[in-house]
Amino acid sequence: MTLSPYTGPDLITTDGTVIDGKDIDTCLAISADNVTIRNSRIRCAGSSATEGGNMSVWFTAGHTNLTITDTEITRPLGSNGGVDYAIYEVGTGVTLTRLNIWNVTSGIHLSGELTLRDSYIHELVNISGSDHNDGVISNGGANNVNLIHNNIQVPLSQTTPIALYPEDVPNTNWDIEQNLLNGGGFCIYASYTKGSESPNEHITVKNNHFGTMFHSDCGAFGAVDPGLTGASFFDGAGNIWTGNVWDSDGTPVNTL
Repeated sequence: MTLSPYTGPDLITTDGTVIDGKDIDTCLAISADNVTIRNSRIRCAGSSATEGGNMSVWFTAGHTNLTITDTEITRPLGSNGGVDYAIYEVGTGVTLTRLNIWNVTSGIHLSGELTLRDSYIHELVNISGSDHNDGVISNGGANNVNLIHNNIQVPLSQTTPIALYPEDVPNTNWDIEQNLLNGGGFCIYASYTKGSESPNEHITVKNNHFGTMFHSDCGAFGAVDPGLTGASFFDGAGNIWTGNVWDSDGTPVNTL
């Protein structure tokens, strides 16, 4: 489709804002409820490779209901500026469908309720030379998360397509289904560090495919992070691992 230039504000404060069919050449901070972005392209970056703290879309605390559909999020062509995350969610109630996220450091950092479906996160880059690259990452406390039928790639030998790090408090009630995962150090970090963290709980990892696009074991060190100091994914109450297979031949991935 033909996009028209976006001329609205880079700080959105009006509830119910709808952005449709726009070519957006700025980072957006959203401090409003019930905002919709669809059929658009978002291209932004910092002024240098080492300038941190840049988010293409930053959904701020205290707000709810952000919907982004059929939208590309990347950096301007030829830019060397940093983008830490395509989407940084501190608000709650985020629905992301059919997104194309690429050429940024990491895809989505989440802290609350979020659904990601039918999306493609790929070509993540170590822009500054010391970046950590994640497709989808929580550092703890993210509840009611659905990652369904996505293709998530990290073409590097560090971090991961999906990270559930319970660094402050556990993540709970995640449904991770029917995704294709490739790359990183491990293709999924679903466990925790025993002794300093508590396990994630009610995490379902089901019917996902683990690929060998970048490494023979999906990630550089394996398909699944085993947890540290004796930790286990199954320490968490209600955690389920089932139907996860190697994309090449359909054999089970049972490395927990």
